[in-house]
Amino acid sequence: MDASSSAHGAAAAASSSSSRSSNRWKYEVFLSFRGEDTRKTFTDHLFLALRNAGIKTFIDNQLKKGENIPRELDQEIEGSRIAVIIFSKRYADSRWCLRELSKIMRCLKDQEGKIVCPIFYDVDPSQVRKQNGSFSKAFRKHKRNEDPNEVKQWREDLQASADLAGWNLKTTADGCEGVFIEKIVGDVKGLLKTTDLEAKHSVGMAFRMQEFSTKYLDVGGSPDVQIIGIWGMGGIGKTTLARAICSNYQHNFSRQCFLEDVRSKKKEMVSLQEQLLRDILKRPYIKVSNVAEGTKEIEKRLGSMKVLIVVDDIDDADQLDELAIEHKSFGSRSRIIITTRDEQVLNIKKVDKRYKAQEMTNEEALELLSWHAFGNPCPNEEYIELARDVVDYCGGLPLALKVVGRLLATKKSKTIWESTLDKLRNIPYQKIHETLKLSYDGLSDDHVKDVFLDISCFFIGWSKNTFTAILDGCSHFSVEAEINTFCDRCLLYIDEEGILRMHDLIRDMGREIVRAKSLKELGKSSRLWYSEDAKSVLRNKSGTKAVEGLQLILPEDSDEQSFSTEAFKKMRCLKFLMLENVKLTGSYKHLSKELRLLIWDGFPLEAIPADFDQRNLVYLGLSYSKIVRVWEDSDLLPKKLKHLILVDCHDLTELPDFSKLPLLEALILSGCNGLCGGYHFLAQLKVIEALELSDCNITDGAVLEIIGSLSSLTILDLCGNGFNRLPILSGLSQLQFLYLNRCTNLQAIPDLPNSLIELKANYCTALEIMSDFSEMSKMWKLELKDCHKLKDIPNLENSMDNMGSIHMDGCTSLTDTFKENLQTKNAFGGIFFSGNDIPNRLVYVAREDETVEFEVPPSIDYIGGLALGIVYSSDNSDCTRTLTIDVVNCTQRTNFRVWAMEATVTASHEYYLWLGNLSNKKLNLKGGDMVLVTAEFYERDNKIKVNKTGVDIVKWDLSDGLTNWDNYETVPCESDEDTEDDTQLSNRQVFLCYKTPKAWPWCIKGSKPDPLPKFFASTLKARKNDITVKTLLTVIEGRERTEFSDGDVLIFPQMIKYRGLKESDVDSFVDDVLVNDKPWASGVQEALTGSHVFVCAHGSREEWNRDSAHVLIDKFKEEAELRGLTNQVFVAACFHIRGHNGNLIIYNPGSDGSITGHWYGYVTPDDVPELLDQHIGKGEIIERLWRGQIGASSDEAEKSNDQKLLNGGENKKIEKPQENGNQRGTKRKEKCRLE
Repeated sequence: MDASSSAHGAAAAASSSSSRSSNRWKYEVFLSFRGEDTRKTFTDHLFLALRNAGIKTFIDNQLKKGENIPRELDQEIEGSRIAVIIFSKRYADSRWCLRELSKIMRCLKDQEGKIVCPIFYDVDPSQVRKQNGSFSKAFRKHKRNEDPNEVKQWREDLQASADLAGWNLKTTADGCEGVFIEKIVGDVKGLLKTTDLEAKHSVGMAFRMQEFSTKYLDVGGSPDVQIIGIWGMGGIGKTTLARAICSNYQHNFSRQCFLEDVRSKKKEMVSLQEQLLRDILKRPYIKVSNVAEGTKEIEKRLGSMKVLIVVDDIDDADQLDELAIEHKSFGSRSRIIITTRDEQVLNIKKVDKRYKAQEMTNEEALELLSWHAFGNPCPNEEYIELARDVVDYCGGLPLALKVVGRLLATKKSKTIWESTLDKLRNIPYQKIHETLKLSYDGLSDDHVKDVFLDISCFFIGWSKNTFTAILDGCSHFSVEAEINTFCDRCLLYIDEEGILRMHDLIRDMGREIVRAKSLKELGKSSRLWYSEDAKSVLRNKSGTKAVEGLQLILPEDSDEQSFSTEAFKKMRCLKFLMLENVKLTGSYKHLSKELRLLIWDGFPLEAIPADFDQRNLVYLGLSYSKIVRVWEDSDLLPKKLKHLILVDCHDLTELPDFSKLPLLEALILSGCNGLCGGYHFLAQLKVIEALELSDCNITDGAVLEIIGSLSSLTILDLCGNGFNRLPILSGLSQLQFLYLNRCTNLQAIPDLPNSLIELKANYCTALEIMSDFSEMSKMWKLELKDCHKLKDIPNLENSMDNMGSIHMDGCTSLTDTFKENLQTKNAFGGIFFSGNDIPNRLVYVAREDETVEFEVPPSIDYIGGLALGIVYSSDNSDCTRTLTIDVVNCTQRTNFRVWAMEATVTASHEYYLWLGNLSNKKLNLKGGDMVLVTAEFYERDNKIKVNKTGVDIVKWDLSDGLTNWDNYETVPCESDEDTEDDTQLSNRQVFLCYKTPKAWPWCIKGSKPDPLPKFFASTLKARKNDITVKTLLTVIEGRERTEFSDGDVLIFPQMIKYRGLKESDVDSFVDDVLVNDKPWASGVQEALTGSHVFVCAHGSREEWNRDSAHVLIDKFKEEAELRGLTNQVFVAACFHIRGHNGNLIIYNPGSDGSITGHWYGYVTPDDVPELLDQHIGKGEIIERLWRGQIGASSDEAEKSNDQKLLNGGENKKIEKPQENGNQRGTKRKEKCRLE
């Protein structure tokens, strides 16, 4: 198409996601063409043929004269289901055609359901793909005259569009245009008839589709056939994702087929085979007589076709074999997608790639729930907290969010919502339950199902190893295989610490299965985990042999009367008994002989009675009890016992004869400070792995010598004891974890085993001598806080290559030589010392509340990374906070956040030093880059504050494999990066109203920038050389039907507003208003009045920031209302101002009508009345909070030092910036960020 062009450099570079839903298409087809080539010939014929076929088609002659053609065309492209691009010889001559192409390709990427099909009219696809022939000539001209970034984007879009499935006149119907057009119309009708597989309100699907298509589907990549698995728990959205992929990428394949819910159609395999053959071959009457014939037909007839096939919800690999799902069955570049709950199916099939479906984020879940409950993307204001409770209940499961949302949509009061949610927590909603139960039903046998029910009722949060030991004692089979099966089927997962974890709804599904089997007779329930049910059964003595597990937890001061042991008489199959603060009367012979697990916290007797038969007991826990000795009869010890847990049994005086417990692996006696005998029995622990004796008053060296002989130990805890010297432990070749905290008499730790991974000896105030560390290559964590007498650790520097962190804060006697030897070594999480001095080697230094700013030398040969040093302190003692570091590359426009470590302050007003390194493998710093480094404590409550920050460039290799990087963040817009003055923020501030802080996506992991702010920012960057006034873009919240709605633009200090900016308006707006400084031709300029307060919400990075911002906003509104200023003071949240919490900008008129803006930091709700009365009311600056005047240059700032505000207030002195080359600290401006 031919049209006058406008500057769209930014448009080509910016990605966008359409706000239109894919089921709201205005047109079915949009025709893109070069008018001079084909308008009156081929394009006209095609348009008429499409129209006559009943296909609603857009062509540009439908635009009215006088309209904003670029904006209107963009809207019609976005509003069309299919975009057909007619490539002709001179198509690339037109800048407008290329701009239109870029818009179409952006929509293909970002609009769900968009289809793009090229027509190669009188050009070969290779000419378009490689830009040769007539396209080459056009691009030589564009290279001379156009923005190189825009030209680059055009080339990429041409290449991408030429790779799409389309029509080529030269190779179709012998070049006969009439037949060619008939085929196009027929194919378009087929595309439009394809079932719309996209789910309504598919929140978060665009990102997941983009990730899947880029990393897994690889449409334009490998020519091989690829089989891709999508696996995850039921209801998590596997089918929804597969449907969306099929709908959006079907046009890239010659044929496609979606076989739905295959699991439930095992007896209908012939029907499935026929559907596959019919959909791919487009022959409606295909029949096969049996499964074997169908398999052969698929193998024989589809081998040459490029197909997209989805086999949905498979739980049996045999079904895939019967459908001939093999690489050899399909043509080159085919993609086969399998969805399943069972990863083992993918293992058997040896898929090429596997994608694990992820739960929704809290933000996505809240939006999806809101669509179904309220018909809007956000909940009604009075329901926000309840909606969040529902999101917590659903746990990011899309199915649950939809079902519960629809259920609650009919509930018209908060009280009914609350009662409904309470009911759901006790009795799962049937549709959710049945969907999740399919995974349980697919388990192979009753034994496997029983293990799953045991976990869901009793063992979530337990160590996998401990649970395995207990269950292995219940049968002749190991449960390791069952646990793996549960993980494969997404019924269970094991966290990084080896703990059993389960989704809450999966847990509830398991418990509901148990509950449903004995609705009317609790005593026949196999598992009683709910204390009220357990009390009822014990009180009524209604238990039966069906009961296998019982848990009863009572409060410590419970007035519940004791229960009779006779209540257990009929529970002959009881395996798990968990009691807390429960009293039993009667003979213990009534307790089951099948018990494998007994936990009885607060056990009321002095010893386990002799009539209690524990022959099968594997795990015994009697913590916080009154026992004096463990067993009344020392000859009746449970020989199968592996775990004995006796925490804080203060009356325990003697240990049992451990020779009678030959299988004991874990002995936990922490807090048993009354022990005075039996330690010699420790020598009998032949297979002990974990021994915890903290706070047991151990002073006897003989006891320690015995411990030093337990060669099977892997964990040893001796914290809080009174011994002064450890024995030689080098013989403990399996020991990995050693804990010695608070051993205040300990003077020496000699000869540690080389197997040690973690050593904690904090607050050992007498410690002077440490073991030689030259061979401690496995050591990962070393903590020696507040060991005041310690001077050094021999050869520690030789074992630091794999060290995670070293804490020696509070070790005030360390020698300078020792500290210097450590400072250039790797320690991923850093080294903590006491001290107030940044090492001299860190040449770029900033003080409190400043940012380190430096330029990487352009001529630097090699960059290994950054070395950092941070001095911090606190007015409080015993504070722990999380140290975070932001590294902003202004040149490359990237920002990294690193979670360094938890830092602890043990003494107030003392200074501590953290030293660490960051690898350049992630930072990717290059010569000439301008870099900003900011350190702060994540909680931002100022309990611990950063006093100094030092940085230098490291020229040796650093590893980053274990660095805790937060999300990589691309900085989305141009900012005040050329500013040389701490107070000059901008001379013109543009505020774009856009959604609420909850929806601001660019700091939320996994999201991508929304279109309008991203496009606006990119356009500003593209036109920066044309904009003569320093301009800063900031996003503020916009709410529909309010003073500031989505898309409104406010400009200060000019105090003007334009309404309803759209993505397609941005170019003309920037050109008219910001470049040429004139009113926007396509909008109406409105004047702003009153005072305006913009409160920083820190880019909505965390909910904490967002909530604290709204506390300030609510306080401003409350105080303004009290003063009758509601219509004179306007308050809104903005994306970002500067690095502090409590930041805000105030624009208000002076007595002469001029508008000035002022930046305030560390504002609390208590400061709001003063700001309203003094600053807004009287024009007086609040000096203790004031950070700068918006738009003040250095000269203006100097002038203002001795002036008052027009209404009489004194200005705070503005200092000139330091000018010391590349080494300087600047106030925390975060210059390159979207403010």
